[in-house]
Amino acid sequence: MATHNDVRILGYLTKDPNILNEGQEGIEQALFIVRTVHREFDGYMGNKFQEIMIFYDGKELMQKVKGLQQYDVVDIAGVFNICAANKTSKCTECMSKNIKRQGSITFVYPISLRKLNTVRQLIDDKDKKNDYTPDDILVRHYSEISNKVTIVGTVVSDPEL
Repeated sequence: MATHNDVRILGYLTKDPNILNEGQEGIEQALFIVRTVHREFDGYMGNKFQEIMIFYDGKELMQKVKGLQQYDVVDIAGVFNICAANKTSKCTECMSKNIKRQGSITFVYPISLRKLNTVRQLIDDKDKKNDYTPDDILVRHYSEISNKVTIVGTVVSDPEL
């Protein structure tokens, strides 16, 4: 188990939040995806953008979460979580269904959430010859602070590829 778990996510929502059990106080849950970008560094050939799942089921931030929309830029501080789950996938060759038992799902649970801005105007104003995309805004303004995680703990099993 991690002895220190601190996450800061800065990016934009890819879709409106999905609110489960809406209107049922105390059991509402919110799921949404935040697209982030990380700075470039030597030797890393991975994807520059990452989509991070955010899950929230508390009361304190629920009204803020409900007020969010697609393309809102948010700054979230929270904790990184891992849950065991059976995961399904389809083979792209034969289309057969695969089930991975005891897989894992990762998500961020927010402790604080702030809406900074929105990049919706870039999408709405396409006819004005605007060359910027929401991803361009992430790279230009937020790449150094958009996706930071500090987890300190003990490795309890060998890595699985």
